[in-house]
Amino acid sequence: MFLKKHKKLIALSAAILISCFLLLAIYGKLFHPSENLKKLEHWVGFFEIIFIISLFFYRNNWQIWMITTIMFASFAGYSIFWYRVKLPCACMGTLIPHISLLSFFLDLTFFVLSLGVAYLLQIKRFALYFWTCLGCTFFLIGYAFAEKIYQKSILL
Repeated sequence: MFLKKHKKLIALSAAILISCFLLLAIYGKLFHPSENLKKLEHWVGFFEIIFIISLFFYRNNWQIWMITTIMFASFAGYSIFWYRVKLPCACMGTLIPHISLLSFFLDLTFFVLSLGVAYLLQIKRFALYFWTCLGCTFFLIGYAFAEKIYQKSILL
């Protein structure tokens, strides 16, 4: 009852929490990029800026939280690949090196948080299950994307 009553405040709090970590990641990507991934990090940083703005404008709609779920599932797959090969994921540029495992757990936490906020904002259960499965698919896509980057830019 308490959660349903304060769902807008919870959505705002979740948006602020996610944005704080994304702003740190954006700063790292734009001002301390990894040499091998400079172009990718700039593009992802600008995407994250647009995402933060969208998150605040549409924070009371479950749809933005499903996009958030997909995004963090992809990021989790990306970061767990780099942890597996024992290299930094450059999720925050070179600002904080060797953060792959921490980044994975943050991404996983934000994935679950996004699902929870969408549930509070009254997404239908079937849609919640669908987006959760889609998130798992995007986890694999993020992993495969990181592997492709590893093969192209690191193994050269």
